[in-house]
Amino acid sequence: MSIQQPEGQPKSWFITLFFRSASKVPDLRSDVEPPDGRTPRKNVIDHIQEKIKDCEGPTVGEGIVAAIQTLRDTAGERGAREIDSVFLKPELTQYYRRPLDDLDAHKAIAVKEVEYWLAEHKKKESGGTRSAVAFTVQDRVQLQHGFGKLNEFSKTLDPSSTRYGPGSGYPQYSE
Repeated sequence: MSIQQPEGQPKSWFITLFFRSASKVPDLRSDVEPPDGRTPRKNVIDHIQEKIKDCEGPTVGEGIVAAIQTLRDTAGERGAREIDSVFLKPELTQYYRRPLDDLDAHKAIAVKEVEYWLAEHKKKESGGTRSAVAFTVQDRVQLQHGFGKLNEFSKTLDPSSTRYGPGSGYPQYSE
Protein backbone atom coordinates (compact mmCIF):
# COMPACT_ATOMS: atom_id res chain seq x y z
CA MET A 1 0.00 0.00 0.00
CA SER A 2 1.46 3.32 -1.06
CA ILE A 3 0.12 6.60 0.22
CA GLN A 4 1.72 9.60 -1.41
CA GLN A 5 3.68 11.55 1.16
CA PRO A 6 3.48 15.33 0.91
CA GLU A 7 6.80 16.93 0.08
CA GLY A 8 8.71 17.99 3.18
CA GLN A 9 6.56 15.93 5.56
CA PRO A 10 8.03 13.34 7.94
CA LYS A 11 7.37 9.68 7.13
CA SER A 12 4.86 9.50 9.97
CA TRP A 13 2.69 12.27 8.47
CA PHE A 14 -0.39 10.11 7.80
CA ILE A 15 -0.31 8.56 11.27
CA THR A 16 0.01 12.02 12.79
CA LEU A 17 -2.85 13.35 10.68
CA PHE A 18 -4.98 10.29 11.48
CA PHE A 19 -4.48 10.75 15.23
CA ARG A 20 -5.09 14.48 14.94
CA SER A 21 -8.40 13.58 13.28
CA ALA A 22 -9.22 11.13 16.06
CA SER A 23 -8.54 13.83 18.66
CA LYS A 24 -11.36 15.92 17.13
CA VAL A 25 -13.99 13.20 17.58
CA PRO A 26 -15.12 14.46 21.04
CA ASP A 27 -15.76 17.94 19.55
CA LEU A 28 -17.73 16.38 16.73
CA ARG A 29 -19.72 14.15 19.07
CA SER A 30 -20.58 17.16 21.25
CA ASP A 31 -22.42 18.77 18.34
CA VAL A 32 -26.08 18.32 17.50
CA GLU A 33 -27.81 15.99 15.05
CA PRO A 34 -29.14 17.67 11.91
CA PRO A 35 -32.77 18.80 12.25
CA ASP A 36 -35.77 16.84 11.03
CA GLY A 37 -33.92 13.51 10.93
CA ARG A 38 -31.72 14.61 8.02
CA THR A 39 -28.75 12.37 7.22
CA PRO A 40 -26.24 14.55 5.33
CA ARG A 41 -23.29 12.14 5.63
CA LYS A 42 -25.38 9.18 4.48
CA ASN A 43 -26.73 11.33 1.62
CA VAL A 44 -23.17 12.10 0.52
CA ILE A 45 -22.10 8.45 0.74
CA ASP A 46 -25.12 7.25 -1.24
CA HIS A 47 -24.70 10.01 -3.85
CA ILE A 48 -21.00 9.39 -4.47
CA GLN A 49 -21.44 5.62 -4.57
CA GLU A 50 -24.12 6.07 -7.22
CA LYS A 51 -21.87 8.36 -9.27
CA ILE A 52 -18.90 5.95 -9.23
CA LYS A 53 -20.67 2.59 -9.41
CA ASP A 54 -19.52 1.95 -12.98
CA CYS A 55 -15.92 3.13 -12.50
CA GLU A 56 -13.00 0.73 -12.67
CA GLY A 57 -10.20 0.88 -10.14
CA PRO A 58 -10.09 2.95 -6.99
CA THR A 59 -11.49 6.45 -7.38
CA VAL A 60 -11.31 9.78 -5.60
CA GLY A 61 -14.96 9.19 -4.69
CA GLU A 62 -14.06 5.96 -2.91
CA GLY A 63 -11.51 7.83 -0.82
CA ILE A 64 -14.04 10.47 0.12
CA VAL A 65 -16.68 7.86 0.93
CA ALA A 66 -14.18 5.98 3.13
CA ALA A 67 -13.33 9.17 5.03
CA ILE A 68 -16.98 10.18 5.47
CA GLN A 69 -18.03 6.65 6.45
CA THR A 70 -15.35 6.71 9.14
CA LEU A 71 -16.78 10.02 10.41
CA ARG A 72 -20.26 8.51 10.37
CA ASP A 73 -19.07 5.40 12.20
CA THR A 74 -17.54 7.53 14.96
CA ALA A 75 -19.99 10.44 15.27
CA GLY A 76 -23.12 9.48 13.38
CA GLU A 77 -24.61 12.56 11.77
CA ARG A 78 -23.63 14.89 14.62
CA GLY A 79 -22.06 18.11 13.38
CA ALA A 80 -22.77 17.34 9.72
CA ARG A 81 -25.10 20.33 9.29
CA GLU A 82 -25.88 20.52 5.55
CA ILE A 83 -22.55 19.23 4.22
CA ASP A 84 -24.45 17.28 1.58
CA SER A 85 -25.18 20.64 -0.10
CA VAL A 86 -21.49 20.69 -1.03
CA PHE A 87 -20.89 17.10 -2.09
CA LEU A 88 -24.12 16.76 -4.11
CA LYS A 89 -23.17 19.58 -6.49
CA PRO A 90 -23.20 18.19 -10.06
CA GLU A 91 -19.89 19.87 -10.96
CA LEU A 92 -18.06 17.70 -8.41
CA THR A 93 -19.09 14.39 -10.03
CA GLN A 94 -16.24 14.57 -12.54
CA TYR A 95 -13.75 14.57 -9.66
CA TYR A 96 -15.34 11.61 -7.83
CA ARG A 97 -14.80 9.47 -10.91
CA ARG A 98 -11.09 10.21 -11.28
CA PRO A 99 -8.41 7.73 -10.15
CA LEU A 100 -7.75 7.72 -6.41
CA ASP A 101 -4.21 9.06 -6.86
CA ASP A 102 -5.42 12.25 -8.62
CA LEU A 103 -4.57 14.67 -5.83
CA ASP A 104 -5.73 17.65 -7.91
CA ALA A 105 -9.24 16.14 -7.98
CA HIS A 106 -9.12 15.64 -4.20
CA LYS A 107 -8.01 19.25 -3.86
CA ALA A 108 -10.87 20.63 -6.00
CA ILE A 109 -13.34 18.92 -3.67
CA ALA A 110 -11.48 19.80 -0.47
CA VAL A 111 -11.47 23.50 -1.43
CA LYS A 112 -15.29 23.48 -1.65
CA GLU A 113 -15.57 21.63 1.64
CA VAL A 114 -13.25 24.01 3.49
CA GLU A 115 -15.13 27.03 2.09
CA TYR A 116 -18.37 25.56 3.41
CA TRP A 117 -16.99 24.84 6.89
CA LEU A 118 -15.37 28.25 7.25
CA ALA A 119 -18.69 29.92 6.40
CA GLU A 120 -20.59 27.65 8.82
CA HIS A 121 -18.05 28.29 11.58
CA LYS A 122 -18.40 32.04 11.07
CA LYS A 123 -22.23 31.77 11.12
CA LYS A 124 -22.46 29.67 14.28
CA GLU A 125 -19.45 28.10 15.94
CA SER A 126 -19.89 24.64 17.44
CA GLY A 127 -17.88 21.55 18.30
CA GLY A 128 -18.47 20.27 14.78
CA THR A 129 -17.32 23.45 13.07
CA ARG A 130 -14.26 23.70 15.33
CA SER A 131 -13.40 20.16 14.33
CA ALA A 132 -14.02 20.84 10.63
CA VAL A 133 -11.99 24.06 10.37
CA ALA A 134 -9.03 22.43 12.09
CA PHE A 135 -8.19 20.70 8.78
CA THR A 136 -6.76 22.57 5.82
CA VAL A 137 -7.35 21.77 2.18
CA GLN A 138 -4.04 19.89 2.10
CA ASP A 139 -4.97 17.95 5.26
CA ARG A 140 -8.26 16.90 3.65
CA VAL A 141 -6.55 15.89 0.42
CA GLN A 142 -4.18 13.64 2.35
CA LEU A 143 -6.91 12.22 4.59
CA GLN A 144 -9.24 11.43 1.68
CA HIS A 145 -6.41 9.88 -0.32
CA GLY A 146 -5.12 7.98 2.71
CA PHE A 147 -8.54 6.61 3.63
CA GLY A 148 -8.96 5.57 0.01
CA LYS A 149 -5.68 3.64 0.19
CA LEU A 150 -6.75 2.05 3.48
CA ASN A 151 -10.04 1.10 1.85
CA GLU A 152 -8.20 -0.54 -1.04
CA PHE A 153 -6.00 -2.42 1.40
CA SER A 154 -9.05 -3.61 3.36
CA LYS A 155 -10.52 -5.00 0.12
CA THR A 156 -7.44 -7.20 -0.26
CA LEU A 157 -8.23 -8.68 3.14
CA ASP A 158 -11.94 -9.12 2.42
CA PRO A 159 -12.75 -8.90 -1.31
CA SER A 160 -16.45 -9.41 -0.60
CA SER A 161 -16.67 -6.22 1.46
CA THR A 162 -19.00 -3.60 0.02
CA ARG A 163 -18.50 -1.05 2.79
CA TYR A 164 -15.86 1.62 2.98
CA GLY A 165 -13.49 2.73 5.71
CA PRO A 166 -11.55 1.17 8.56
CA GLY A 167 -14.75 -0.11 10.22
CA SER A 168 -15.78 -1.98 7.11
CA GLY A 169 -17.11 -5.45 7.56
CA TYR A 170 -17.75 -5.27 11.28
CA PRO A 171 -21.39 -5.99 12.17
CA GLN A 172 -21.63 -3.26 14.80
CA TYR A 173 -21.09 -0.67 12.06
CA SER A 174 -23.56 -2.04 9.54
CA GLU A 175 -26.96 -0.57 9.00
